[in-house]
Amino acid sequence: FLILHKFEDLNELNLFQAKSILGFFYLGLLPSFMIQILNLPHGMIWFNSLLAIVFAGDVGAYLTGISLGKKKIMPLISPKKTIEGSIGGIVFSLLASLVISYHFLPQLNLLSFLLLTFATSVVAQFGDFFESVLKRVAEVKDSGKIMPGHGGILDRIDGVLFGAPIVLFGAILLEGLLTT
Repeated sequence: FLILHKFEDLNELNLFQAKSILGFFYLGLLPSFMIQILNLPHGMIWFNSLLAIVFAGDVGAYLTGISLGKKKIMPLISPKKTIEGSIGGIVFSLLASLVISYHFLPQLNLLSFLLLTFATSVVAQFGDFFESVLKRVAEVKDSGKIMPGHGGILDRIDGVLFGAPIVLFGAILLEGLLTT
């Protein structure tokens, strides 16, 4: 309310508020879920699982999309992403979770962990599309200059940001932390 007097047009005010809320959500709220993951009893394992699931999905989607991709998902938003690549990303994420489950989380029910992985992989792909929409609206190719050719830092972690709440709540449920 302190800055409302600076706007003469309600559309400008609306746009300012929308950007503020988006900034809070994307750069404030979503990263806080990663911190909460680290605060869990097996937090480092869960955090590394999040990274492994999302990054395996990114690599799998890229490799499968390059080699088998034919049908575009949303060419206006992300012209190179294909349905085949998306499915390949999910498969690679599931394979990564099998390794994680066997070596680091053997106490968990495997089917439940695979369902969590599936959900995380799908939501992480939505994060990719969300970042692509932001870049299209802003008319920029990369979200930063630190990692040229990789889309910027936000493009590398968009899936992690979106997958973090899924992993957090899944970890809480799978480890029975709601009852303690």
